[in-house]
Amino acid sequence: DDYTSNIRVGFTASEQTVYLSDTALICKVASGVGLLLDVKVTVGNQYQTAFEMFAYNNPNFNSMLSQNGTVTFNYPAIASNRKGNVTIVGLNFGKCDYSPRSRISNVVSKN
Repeated sequence: DDYTSNIRVGFTASEQTVYLSDTALICKVASGVGLLLDVKVTVGNQYQTAFEMFAYNNPNFNSMLSQNGTVTFNYPAIASNRKGNVTIVGLNFGKCDYSPRSRISNVVSKN
């Protein structure tokens, strides 16, 4: 029997898929972005798709570094400085969205 297996999340193949049994697979999902992504499981020449079953975690930032080098959790202080660069440090920014955007209060940053 052919137990070659593959799991795709959205259009991206998992980095690794391991066949455990007739009822179980385990995989390492590739980095990415998105909500309500389809999951397609293939074993041998059979496949099944579960629609809108996966979502990546939302971006979450821990701190911001202003142009003068100050690390702050007081975001309005940075927002009042209308010029200069701000470095955002955090998790789950994804690796596939080529047009990330950030917003401080109601002001959208320039990319």
